[in-house]
Amino acid sequence: MIEFLIGIDCGGTHTVAIAYDKQGNNLMKSVQGPANLAVDPKLAVKNIHTAIFEILQKLDADNCLRVLIGIAGLSAFNRTDELITELDFPKLNINIINDAQLALLARLKGQNGLVAISGTGSVVMGIVDDKPIRVGGWGHLLGDEGSGYQISKLAFQQVTKETDLDEVSDFSKSFLKEIGAKDISDLLNIFYKLDKKDVADFTPFVLKRAEAGDTVAESIIKTAANGLGSQINIAISKTNWHNSTVSLAFSGSVVEKNSYYREVLTDQIKPNQQLVNILPIEPDFNNAIAVLYAK
Repeated sequence: MIEFLIGIDCGGTHTVAIAYDKQGNNLMKSVQGPANLAVDPKLAVKNIHTAIFEILQKLDADNCLRVLIGIAGLSAFNRTDELITELDFPKLNINIINDAQLALLARLKGQNGLVAISGTGSVVMGIVDDKPIRVGGWGHLLGDEGSGYQISKLAFQQVTKETDLDEVSDFSKSFLKEIGAKDISDLLNIFYKLDKKDVADFTPFVLKRAEAGDTVAESIIKTAANGLGSQINIAISKTNWHNSTVSLAFSGSVVEKNSYYREVLTDQIKPNQQLVNILPIEPDFNNAIAVLYAK
């Protein structure tokens, strides 16, 4: 029988579990619902359990070398032993890390470098000779620069600023229509009822307007990219890279799915006398493959 490993990438939209052989070949995939410990711990455990169980119905658990789970909201839960117990697979070798650490391992294939993550939130993570680096990732109230949440929030704020100035741009008129608001009062009622993921869902609208040449949208994107770019520059400067080129990977829906945003973000990366190699986006890539590089 084939020995295999299971990597699990858990997020606010879905949970993807993939079984790999030791050469990295995909043996089986199970896709379940969301798993974010900060949002709904019980649902997270249920969906992760179902994903593992579905794989083990096809593959022999005795041949599973290890399971690596990357899950959002782990810092808020902070009880990994309890979580492993609740998953109820006592024979499996299970390790749990946060989703950003999973992306770091996966994108850099266990090597030194940095990964800039921009989805609903954002963070810059890195590893150099087993020493971790982290910049940002302080959540939507204190940080998340360059994230989907910030981009959309800046769009909401743009409307409020223009309302104060009695100068409503075409961008703001279009944005009001996009969110289903007739006026600023509607906008406020809508915004304060949304959670951070719902706010971030308006990011594609802003990016599309920016790509089309809307100067207001372009300014919003540049502001967001400047924040995340500054954090990447800080991360590069935090350690001695032994005069080698720094590998920089991107992860997260905002930065992966939009080449325009990546270009604007890349323009903000200006390390001081340090060479940076930006790794290409790999199509159909899943961070579950990090299980191959875990120690």
